[in-house]
Amino acid sequence: MAVRLTVGPDILLGRGIPIIPLVTFRPLLLLSFLLPACGKPEGILIGDVLLPGNELDEAVAELGEGFPGTGNQTLRWQLLRFGMGAAALIHHRFPEQSIQQRELAQEYANRLDAGTSFDSEEVRWEKEGHMAPLPQSPESPNPFGLGARVAAATATLEEGEWAGPLRTSRGWEVIHLHKRYDPVKSRSHVVLRRLVFPVGSQADWIVAADDWDRLPLSGDEDYLRA
Repeated sequence: MAVRLTVGPDILLGRGIPIIPLVTFRPLLLLSFLLPACGKPEGILIGDVLLPGNELDEAVAELGEGFPGTGNQTLRWQLLRFGMGAAALIHHRFPEQSIQQRELAQEYANRLDAGTSFDSEEVRWEKEGHMAPLPQSPESPNPFGLGARVAAATATLEEGEWAGPLRTSRGWEVIHLHKRYDPVKSRSHVVLRRLVFPVGSQADWIVAADDWDRLPLSGDEDYLRA
């Protein structure tokens, strides 16, 4: 489906068109969404919330490992449409909770780095009651199926590997690739184990997704041209 590039930013990003074809922590999380005092923002402004271009670029590069035949503009559009736009809004609206949950998720990642099994961390996560466990069933590997940032990280993983903390539209996540059914990543369904450290509530997530669909977009033309 062709997307016309001569009308407003909503069309540029294909929002509303139902196409389906490892995050590094930023220490200045509270500042990462603020407008620069002067000069052109490097990224996309969702209303007055900045989604930095380098975060989009990093996710595009990772997702491209799973979808090498797909152009960067299409990958960028999918990442924005299926989670990264809404995630920017959620973490901007709950900055203190985002920092707290990120630190907690990092504790899990540190133990995994030190050799603790994902099984043990999953049991700990369930006992702490962060949220109801997500179903561990086969899912499509693209951003529509997994969510933007999780799909990008999953594209870089082999079975048994993990990634995180990842900033998502639910909060922060540490994920484990339990099963990939086909060596061709772009068509293989996957089974993930996901430890979610929520930021905001489910109602807040819905509002952020709706706001992503309606707020004006501005910023770098290179990122809007998707």
